[in-house]
Amino acid sequence: MQWVERYKRNRWTISRVSGRWAHRFAIFYVIMVAATKKRACFATDHATVVRKIYQVRYLWFKRAKELMATGLWQPGHGITRSSADYTARRCLFCRPSCVFYAHGNSNKLRPCKQSRICPFCYARTVAYIYWNVRQYLNTRRKQADNEIVTCVVQKEYLAAKGFTPETGMVAGMHSPNVRRLRAVIEKHVQRYERQAKTIQRRTDGAMWSVIVEPKRRGWRIETRQYFVARAGTKLPVVRLVDAKTVYTKSAKIQTFVRSGKILGRFVRYPAGMLTAYADLAGIAMQATYGLRLRRGTGRFRTCGSGLAAAFKQASKKNERTKTQENAQAS
Repeated sequence: MQWVERYKRNRWTISRVSGRWAHRFAIFYVIMVAATKKRACFATDHATVVRKIYQVRYLWFKRAKELMATGLWQPGHGITRSSADYTARRCLFCRPSCVFYAHGNSNKLRPCKQSRICPFCYARTVAYIYWNVRQYLNTRRKQADNEIVTCVVQKEYLAAKGFTPETGMVAGMHSPNVRRLRAVIEKHVQRYERQAKTIQRRTDGAMWSVIVEPKRRGWRIETRQYFVARAGTKLPVVRLVDAKTVYTKSAKIQTFVRSGKILGRFVRYPAGMLTAYADLAGIAMQATYGLRLRRGTGRFRTCGSGLAAAFKQASKKNERTKTQENAQAS
């Protein structure tokens, strides 16, 4: 890890903040949440946003370096030493999203694609989700006036065994905690799989995700669900006996601001991954490894990393359409 110190002071010079709605949305509910550790902040001025981005970048660099140095998390599982070091460098210096740089936005450093913990890759995914949902809702606003969006959030708390904030994790309790946390997450996944077909039948589109956020003495497991359905439809909410419903709100698709806030609650970043104890964050990453924790049905069946490819295909299709129209006009 000696090469880390050589690049520690490297900073990207941000020239301006993006004005696109998808990028502003990601800044509000990811970058600001990760920086303030509490809730979304709707500041849009250049100085505040840039300051928060640098603050989040410092938190991310510190957390990623700590996890990799202690062996709690190894991204990419590289086969050789050189590939592992290259993957680690991509994670440490993942480029902040939703901004423009003075030297251009060329891909000199590719995104690390660790969206479960990296706030910048998480923000890219959120921007794609917002783009997908807004595109669909804009179409439905013209066709139907009796549809609503709904978000339901349930939480469950799991205390860490053998861990105290004063002394840390007791030796030999790391693997048992990973198994305990993974068993709880798999229970949520299995419950969703049993109701997936019902959700697809009753809604026009739905998204489901499990978010694991480290806290002071354990983990908070949130099950988030987002529905687009006709008013009066009995929503097939995935409920668990041990989970408590902490958020339920609905709004008509015509109300742009309220529907945006409801989507923001669904995609909000778990700030504890950057600020909680490293032992708990490392256990959370190991427990969720290999699990698909964000799924969708209907119009939103692609709601994760696959949205990036869908966005690029749509952009290419629009470019071809414009080229053909210009050719026919000329």
